[in-house]
Amino acid sequence: MQNSLPYQVPKVEPKVNAVIQFVFYYRLVVVMLMLCTSVIIGLIVWKQSNEVDKLKNFSLVVTGGSIFIGIFYNILNYENTYRKNHRDMKSSKDSLSFNVACEFNKPQMVENLKGTKALFETHQHLINQNKAQEFFDLLEKDEIGRFALVSIFNYFECLAIGIDQGIIDECFSKKFFKSLIISYYHDYNFFIEYKRKLNKTPTSWEHFTKLAQKWAAE
Repeated sequence: MQNSLPYQVPKVEPKVNAVIQFVFYYRLVVVMLMLCTSVIIGLIVWKQSNEVDKLKNFSLVVTGGSIFIGIFYNILNYENTYRKNHRDMKSSKDSLSFNVACEFNKPQMVENLKGTKALFETHQHLINQNKAQEFFDLLEKDEIGRFALVSIFNYFECLAIGIDQGIIDECFSKKFFKSLIISYYHDYNFFIEYKRKLNKTPTSWEHFTKLAQKWAAE
């Protein structure tokens, strides 16, 4: 899910945005000019109308102009508020994405990476041969290795869910995590598939694996 403006015309959008910002900044001046224009048109109509219809026609012009100004002002406020909210959401997403990346460098995650590295080096022959049952049985006896591997999978799953929901910026995350996520998926997908079948939980870490497949295919 992507948070984006409802319409985008890349070539003219910067100019449109500039005009909107200019008009919004000087909105009171613009409204006063429009109101004066409405009154001037009303006076012209007044002079050109007969005595009976002067007041009625003048009132219609000024009232119509006021309604138009009100609608214009509300649209301008809505557009500016929408764009401000969009910028704020993007800023929040960028900040969260950066914090998520920094979180991966904290001591506990570094220890988890070391744990999975030791696990891979110790049981590389089982991993290379996709011997899921043997690897699973060994992992059940290795509490430290199991904790490290599951913690990293859970972290990747949360990251992938955040990206899927549009909470975390995918482009930023890809620069930081792409090779790592693809590597873990490539090495341990056989174990994930085995664990899903064994526990009858086909959705275990599914966002992580889908994201890894997507990035690997790009």
